[in-house]
Amino acid sequence: MAAPFAGPGGSTPGFGGAPADAFAVEQRPVVTAISQGRPPRAWLIGGGVVALLGLTAVALTLSGGSTVFAFIGWLLAGPAAFYLLAQHTVADMQQRARPVYAGSKAVQGTYWTVVVLGFVGIAIGAWQIAEWAGRL
Repeated sequence: MAAPFAGPGGSTPGFGGAPADAFAVEQRPVVTAISQGRPPRAWLIGGGVVALLGLTAVALTLSGGSTVFAFIGWLLAGPAAFYLLAQHTVADMQQRARPVYAGSKAVQGTYWTVVVLGFVGIAIGAWQIAEWAGRL
């Protein structure tokens, strides 16, 4: 005779008989840590440093330095700084895809500061290069 609370197998599990379901697998609850995304600061800092170096090189041209500094400053403040900002944006999008993202107003402000520094370096460098080309 089967036990009154027995499963389909006819015996009560844990009392010496076969388990109620021969294919049952004990499953433990899975606990995972939720990964939190954060803005990547390294690419942004690198872009800021490169933009400042470019602006400094362009300033050397303004103070009577060689036009070579204008070309170097334009390259640093332009393509180099904006390449690093693009890498920051790609890495930031990957972080935003995580379940939780902890944004930062400071990072957002720094991003736009680097953009402005880059544009100023590009504009002044291009102006100096145009003046040099006009004197050829």
